[in-house]
Amino acid sequence: MPTPPDQASDADDIQAPLVFQCATCATIVGDSFAWVAAVEDLNCVVLNGTGSGTIALGSATTTVDSGPDAGCTYCLLTCTECANPLGKFYQSTTTQWDIVRNSYTLDVSMVKTYELGRTKAPEPTSRSCDSLMDFYSTASVTRSITQMKKMMCVFNDRLERIEKQLE
Repeated sequence: MPTPPDQASDADDIQAPLVFQCATCATIVGDSFAWVAAVEDLNCVVLNGTGSGTIALGSATTTVDSGPDAGCTYCLLTCTECANPLGKFYQSTTTQWDIVRNSYTLDVSMVKTYELGRTKAPEPTSRSCDSLMDFYSTASVTRSITQMKKMMCVFNDRLERIEKQLE
């Protein structure tokens, strides 16, 4: 399971959604709206989806013999623009790693992140698993989902009113 961070991190500075880019060619490969978890032991962020057509799923499967994910089977994820490896798509896992099964695990050393809504454009930087785990606590995800639900209801009401006017 994800290891909790031992020290303060730069997660306190994160106040908006994050975009994940290939560290080599800067292609956008995902965002924090698909966030599942950050797993420090695997040095990865786990997403339930990625940018459309930006990540290729390898056809060869590999079973890990040693290391923290020993006994797990995965396909390699690569960037469609530059073909560099980005992470793994675990097809079968041990019980300990259920959280990564059938999800996109992006190696944090292979992606850069930037925060949406910055008033100045900083250079995209790599973030540590610790900072990402801190930012995406269950409470913050729940708040974000609640806000999105409210906005969707407002948009649905508007759409229904417009549709009635057009009839």
